[in-house]
Amino acid sequence: MRLIIRVPNWVGDAVMALPAVTAAAEATGAVTLSVMARPLTAPLFQSLPEVDKVVVIDDRPARVLGPYRSARMIAEDKYDLALILPSSLSSALIFKLAGVSGRVGFAGDSRSFLLTRAVKPPQSVTHRVRQYLHLLEQVTGMALP
Repeated sequence: MRLIIRVPNWVGDAVMALPAVTAAAEATGAVTLSVMARPLTAPLFQSLPEVDKVVVIDDRPARVLGPYRSARMIAEDKYDLALILPSSLSSALIFKLAGVSGRVGFAGDSRSFLLTRAVKPPQSVTHRVRQYLHLLEQVTGMALP
């Protein structure tokens, strides 16, 4: 399986995504694990041994065309599954446009129709690290630490 994880845009949020990213390869059985990140957060993931490829995106100059450009960047890699950590509409749109068959993310922001599996966020107030692990647990069916 070829897995790509869209990580959050901001450094603090991206740091909180590190446990989910490092657990993803083993938990999903992914043969290839890629991360899609902005230039500011990409270095956090480039040194991880679990990550095979970091796709660096920067769609800020042309926000309307940004998702299309990002989708073109990943379409040729033919990913089987996208784990979409940010809850934005544009993050989900990228993977729909790229033709990724499995698109999993949190429901909300009027984007559920772009996902093949919209996961309800945890009911209780939980740390962001735990929320990202919860999303991965919903994909794998495994309880993660």
